Formats: sequence, structure tokens, C-alpha cells
Amino acid sequence: MSAAFAVDNVWRSDYQPANSFQGLLDESWSTGVAGSLYAEWDSWTRFSTHTLSTTPQTTPNIGSNTSVAFYEYSRTAYWTGGNLYGLVYTVDGKPLSFGLQLTDNSPVAGATRDFVLRISTKGVLPNTVATLNGISATAVNTYLSSTTVHEDMGGFTAADAEWVWVWKDVPATAVYDFRFLASNAHMSLDQLAVYGSIATVAQAVPEPQTWALMLVGVVAVGLARRRRMRH
Repeated sequence: MSAAFAVDNVWRSDYQPANSFQGLLDESWSTGVAGSLYAEWDSWTRFSTHTLSTTPQTTPNIGSNTSVAFYEYSRTAYWTGGNLYGLVYTVDGKPLSFGLQLTDNSPVAGATRDFVLRISTKGVLPNTVATLNGISATAVNTYLSSTTVHEDMGGFTAADAEWVWVWKDVPATAVYDFRFLASNAHMSLDQLAVYGSIATVAQAVPEPQTWALMLVGVVAVGLARRRRMRH
């Protein structure tokens, strides 16, 4: 935790693919490597109020090597100087609800990928639980400025912060659907990046009965050799 002023469109922590997000992953990778998946927004294009639920943003600021679509499903987001700000709850009492759909153009049968979803927020903190294709992960807080408790907002904590979610060994599929939320009103989404490692296929491990058959075969070969040597 460190005190600092917010810097728009600049990641403040050094959690990067090249350093395996400081040990959160077993491997590091480059966003330019063929076969990996990558997209990043450092600011958001101006949009008509409440249209992101049906008309997603599909052009990241920093290149993408696959099709990607970013949604705001709760229909409460406002464009504020490049950020997405949630002023109020929806009618059903839910705060900002974000979705990111990442396309895998050539999913490999039986393969898996590791994924990292990274966001930068201002104001009220996000909900720490996110999902990828329904699989939950809990955020790791990688940067937190001096916090402010707003009693006029019900005692909610606000800060400039960065968060990382990690999913390992995710089965390869045509679409990866990420979902995450604000914890309350008055959260501003500053940046977002998603990283997917190269798809890998684990080597098959022989089942116990296969090992038993192999052992029988080895023993049989050994006995045959001994008989030939005796003759």
C-alpha cells in the first residue's frame, strides 16, 4: 500500500505478463507471442448513455490479436473523460456490472489456457469476485492509494486501486466470458486488460491398468531373454 495521486491511463503497479504477474502464474509470456490472447483499454470511447449493454466497445486502445467485446450490463455507466463511472444503482439495486467476451479463433481440443484480468479503478472499490465462464476467482489487490471512507455514502471506502484476477488451466473454448462488478455506486473504471497464455495440451498419464500391462510386458521380455541365454 502506498500513497500516491491517480495518474489517468497509466498502470501504477508492475504486475505484468513478463514477470508472471509477480508469481501469480507459473509462466511468463509476451502479449505479442503468436497463440496468446490479449486486449487492453486505457480509456473508453465516448458512447450514448446506457448503450454499452447492447452495443459493446470492440476496439481496444492497445492492440488485440482476437475479437473482443466489452459490455456494461447494468445500464448505469456514464462516460467521464475516458472512464466509466457508475453514479447510481439500477432499479433492482445492482451496481455497475461489466462483461468482457474474448474470442478464441482456433480453440484446441483438450487444451487449456491461463488467464489474467487486470483493472484499474477510482472511487468505490470493485467487488473482489469475478467469473470466467462461470468459474469464480478472487481479486489480488496490486495497488492501493490512500483510502477515504465516505460517511455520506454509507461508510464506503474509496481509493485509486488496481486489481488482478487469475484463472489457471481454463479449458479451451470458442468464447471466454468474464464478468465483474462494482461493490457499490460511485466506482470509476479507468483501465482494463486481459491476457491469455498460449494454449497447451497436457501429456496423457497412463491409467493404473495400463501401467500393470506395461509391467507384465517388461517381465515377459526379461524371462524370454533369460531362456534364450540358457539355451
